Parts: sequence; structure tokens; C-alpha cells
Amino acid sequence: MTDAISLSYERTAAHLGLLRGALYGIEARRLIRFERELIDRCDLTVLVSAVDRDFLVQGEKSNKSMVCSNGVDSDRFRFDYAPDGQTLVFIGKNFAFYNVDAILYFAEVVLPLVRSQFPKTKFKVIGQIGNGLRRRLEKQDVAVTGAVDDIGFTAHGATIGVCPLRVGAGVQNKILEYMSLGIPVVTSKVGLEGLDAIPDKHLLVAEQPAEWAVQISRLLSSPELRSDLAHHGRSFVEEKHAWAALVAPLSDRIFKLVEAKRRDQADASANQGSSLP
Repeated sequence: MTDAISLSYERTAAHLGLLRGALYGIEARRLIRFERELIDRCDLTVLVSAVDRDFLVQGEKSNKSMVCSNGVDSDRFRFDYAPDGQTLVFIGKNFAFYNVDAILYFAEVVLPLVRSQFPKTKFKVIGQIGNGLRRRLEKQDVAVTGAVDDIGFTAHGATIGVCPLRVGAGVQNKILEYMSLGIPVVTSKVGLEGLDAIPDKHLLVAEQPAEWAVQISRLLSSPELRSDLAHHGRSFVEEKHAWAALVAPLSDRIFKLVEAKRRDQADASANQGSSLP
């Protein structure tokens, strides 16, 4: 399943106005029934976060589910710590509501607070984006790249990677990519979900606008803190989010399920044969 989509819709419903919130709420209730029905029907359901799994699965049904988190290709996203001291970056496919909301919240609410202390601060948004959002951001002196062939190359030199999600679910690949590239991270609590990263060691966490401004200011004014987070973040993804280590338990579980099915079929065939005249 990757994420519990119903959890994302439920959070979005609470975040929107009356009409759109009501529509998302209706869809959230439909989705959770559908997702739980699928779990009942399947031998194994895989989600990337324990938060999502626990939202959907309770009690004895938990033995039919497992968590296999997202990984990052550390060879593709090579560690290249080279901060320019002023660029903040956001990576994502910027059509989904949760990413659009995060970008606008950061650009319109948080960024002015940061620029009041650090006027030269730049904000770059990397990834697919609609024309309307692009124009709105560019009016606020935000650099927008659109889709790019090489995220690492485009993000090179960034001082901070931000993940200001207020709604959503699952594990945020952008955080894993920032860490792999050696870009220090500031994230919201929603962005932190599903990760075992330790705040103030692997990344920084902020919730309210003033907290965001404080955490970003800490990094902009402290090369030592930036370096510590960059190196600890890279070590974290190498240890916890390398694909080989993540996929091994999943493949093992699938092979055991297949073998059990084969044994059941063999036993059924044998029993059927023994009952023939």
C-alpha cells in the first residue's frame, strides 16, 4: 500500500475549509473501509511507516501486515556537502495537495521571517510543478526549476533542505534524499513520521512559524551545526535506509508465504488423491 491514503485524506479534511473539507472527509471514510477490506483479503499488506500501519491495522490482523520503509539510492544521491550559506531547497512532485500546501506555507509564512534576519536567503523549489503555482512563487522571489534530470546536481550547494508538510502520510523521500546528498534537514512533525531519525542529531524539527525561523536561523549562522547534521544524516540513511537491508525482510516474508501456499496446495492434492476410490 505504501501509505495509508485514508490517513492523508483525513488530515487534509481537517486542514481545509468547510466544503472541501467535507468532501475530503467523505472520501477518507470510503478509503479507510476500502483499505481495511484489502488487508482482510490479502495474505500480506506492506506499508512504509508504522504510523500508517497502526492507523489501518488493529489486533490479530497485524500479523498479515508489515512495515518496509522507503530507501534511498546513496550512489545516485551522492554525499556532496558544499553549502553556499544562503539557499534553502524543497524537492518534490509539486502537484499533490500536501506538497503545494507545504511550499506555500513555507514561502508565504516562514520565509519572510527568515529573510527579516537573513535578507540574502534564497528558496529553490525542485520538481514538477503547475504553471499557476510557479507564477505565484516567482512573484515572491522563489526559484522554481520544474522537472530536472539530476536532482543532486540541481540541489548542489543548498544549505538546508526543508520539509514543512502539515498534512500527508508515509515516509518523505525528500528527507532521505536531503540526508543522502549531505544537505542538513529541517522538517515538521508530519515529515518526521515513519523515520527513526533523532531530532538535533540527524535533523531539526519545527512546527510553528517562529520555530521554523529559529531552526533555520540556527543552521544559517552555524557552519559547525550544519556539518554535524550533514554527516550524521548521511550515516543515518546508510545504516537505516539502504535498499538492500530494507528489502531483505520483505523478500524473506514473501518467499515464506509462497512456500506455505505450495505446501497447502500439495497437502490438498494429496488429501484429494487419498479420498478417491
